[in-house]
Amino acid sequence: MAIKSCVKQTLKPITIIVAALLINACGDEVPIDTLTFEAKQAPFRVTIPGKGELKATSEVVLNAPRSNRGSLTLAWLVEENSLVKQGQVLARFDGEQHIIKRDKAKLSFDKNQLTKVDTNRNLAVNESSIETQSQVLRQEIAMSDRFTTDDLAVYSKNEVIEQLLNKEYLQAKDQFLAWSIGSQSAQGNAQLELLTLKGKAFSDKVDMHDKALANLEIIAPSDGIFIYEKNWRGEKVRAGQSLWSGSKIGSIPDLSEMKATIYVLETQASGVKAGQVVKLKLDAYPKRNISGKIAKIASIAAAREKDNPVKYFEIEVTIDKTYSDIMKPGQKLEAIIEVASVEQALSVPNQVLYQKNGKFWLFVQSGEGFVKRLVDVGQRSLTKSQVINGLSVGEQIALTKPQEVVGHE
Repeated sequence: MAIKSCVKQTLKPITIIVAALLINACGDEVPIDTLTFEAKQAPFRVTIPGKGELKATSEVVLNAPRSNRGSLTLAWLVEENSLVKQGQVLARFDGEQHIIKRDKAKLSFDKNQLTKVDTNRNLAVNESSIETQSQVLRQEIAMSDRFTTDDLAVYSKNEVIEQLLNKEYLQAKDQFLAWSIGSQSAQGNAQLELLTLKGKAFSDKVDMHDKALANLEIIAPSDGIFIYEKNWRGEKVRAGQSLWSGSKIGSIPDLSEMKATIYVLETQASGVKAGQVVKLKLDAYPKRNISGKIAKIASIAAAREKDNPVKYFEIEVTIDKTYSDIMKPGQKLEAIIEVASVEQALSVPNQVLYQKNGKFWLFVQSGEGFVKRLVDVGQRSLTKSQVINGLSVGEQIALTKPQEVVGHE
C-alpha cells in the first residue's frame, strides 16, 4: 500500500506538466514549409498497360456449311484445344428441320404428280367426249345432205326453210365442237405445264434438303489443334447455338508463328502507334520475356462486353520469336507498350504541373520564395511529364502550390 501511494504521488506532477505542454501546443500554430524536390536528369519512359491473348498468324478457317440456307443449330462439336487428325469429324449440325422440310416437299411433289395424272385423265375424257359428239354430228350432217331438197313440188316452202336452217345449225355445231377440241387441248396443256413447273420446284427443294443433310458435318482438313471461334462479345461457339450459313465456328491454327491481340483502355491509348515495342508476359509463364511490335491498331474503340460501356482499342502485335513449347492460341497475357523512352531527361510528377489554355507552368524556388515559371512539356505518362524547356538541373520545385508566390517568369 505504501508503494502504490508513492507511485501516485510521483505521477501527479508529470501528468500536470504534460497537460500544460499540450495546451500550449494547441494554442500556437506551427509553420509548415512547402515540400520541394530537386530536378534531376534520369531515364524517362512512357508505358501503357494492356491485356490480351495469343493468336496464330495463319490458320485454317472452319465455317458452317454454305450450301444450307438460313440458320443452323450446332448439335455437337469436339472439345476445344483437342488434337485432331485429318478427316476427323469436328462438328455436327442438327438436321431435324431439314428432314421435316424435305418430307413436306416430298409430300407436295407426290400431290403434284397425282394432280398431273388426274388432269391428264380428265383432258383425255373430255377430248374423247367431244370427238364422239363430233362423229355423231358428222353423220347427221351427211344424212341431212342426202335427204334435204329445196324442190317446192315435194315439200312446202316452210318445210324447205326448216331443212335449210337445220343444216346450218348442224354445220355451226360442228365448227363449235372443232373449236372445243382445240380449246380443251390448249387449256389442258397449260395446266400440265404449270403442274410440271410446280413439280420441279418441289423436286428442287427435296434435292436441296438432301444435299444439306449430306453436308451437316465439319471435317478436319489437316492435323492440328481445334480452336473455337469467339464473337465480338468474347463468347465462344457452343452446342445448341444457332449459326448462319457460312459463319466461322473455329480454326486449326499454325503453331509455328504466333501473334498477340491486346486491348488498351480508350483513356490510356494516347500516343500509341504502329511500330512501337511491346513487352509481353504470359499469365502461365510470367518469367519468360517475350517482345514484339505493334502492327495494327483499330480505328475506333469498342466495348468488349455487352453490358459494360468501357471501351478499348484492339491492337495487333507481331511477336519477334515464337516459343512453340509454351505458346498456344488463346493463352492470356499482359502487355506493356513503350510509347517513349529517353535515357536522360528532366521529368516532373504530373501533380506539380498546372495547365490552362494549352500552357503549362510550375513553381520553382528562388532566393526570396517561389516563382511561377512557364515550361514546355514533351512526352507524358500517367504519373510523370517530360520538361523539354524552362527548367534546369538542380532547381527545387514545389510539390504543392505555395501559399505565396513572389513573381512570374
